Amino acid sequence: MLALLFIVTALVGTATPAAALAAWPVVREGDNGPNVTAVQYLLRQRGSGIAADGAFGPATKSAVVSFQQANGLTADGIVGANTWSKLVVTVREGSSGEAVKAAQTLLVKNGHGVSVDGAFGPGTKSAVVSFQSSHGLTADGIVGPQTWQELAGSSGGGTGTWRTARASAYGPGLWGNRTACGQTLYTTTIGVAHKTMACGTRLKFQGRSGQVVTATVIDRGPYVSDREFDLTEATVKQMGYASASDFGVRTVYWNYN
Repeated sequence: MLALLFIVTALVGTATPAAALAAWPVVREGDNGPNVTAVQYLLRQRGSGIAADGAFGPATKSAVVSFQQANGLTADGIVGANTWSKLVVTVREGSSGEAVKAAQTLLVKNGHGVSVDGAFGPGTKSAVVSFQSSHGLTADGIVGPQTWQELAGSSGGGTGTWRTARASAYGPGLWGNRTACGQTLYTTTIGVAHKTMACGTRLKFQGRSGQVVTATVIDRGPYVSDREFDLTEATVKQMGYASASDFGVRTVYWNYN
């Protein structure tokens, strides 16, 4: 009996613990990026008419407050663990709609090249299985609460931690000008301006729906104290924005490429 107890104790003591889930991210007014887009899609799934534009503005905050009030949550307009847990909807192959778009947006954020089309087909299932396998989850292809949490909480793509910076966009009125790095600025030029980075430094930026856009430093600027980058209009269009004015001034996720 003692020998059996010793064996059982040894087995329990050497068992590999399950990987801890990433923490639910806290998303609030002023934030940008794919986690915001996912929240917006989930709110739309619940009947909200807000745009899924990746920018957490007053309309998104109002929709969050309404959802929280309807679900017995603290109505502070901040999407933390309790609000995420109520918002998410289990989706699987054959599902369609805004919640599927939310899952696809987070898959793209994590480096899986699926289309954000709201149709949960074989390609999306394969991406979910791949994500689950690489994060120690049951690889069943179903986006349930644990997979939602890991998708939202993971930093994305195996590309390292994203940095954040304030950025603006430029271009209209400057077409045809020479940049500080010696090239001509065209409507199709992909690139960024930075005050000190060497010309040709390769960078990557996370787009509105989580897509990764690569760009090189081609110019100097911006000469505004609260901004680190100026992105060309072609760059912000690649990131999912309609124009430089649509992009405006916002916080971006970036890193060296």
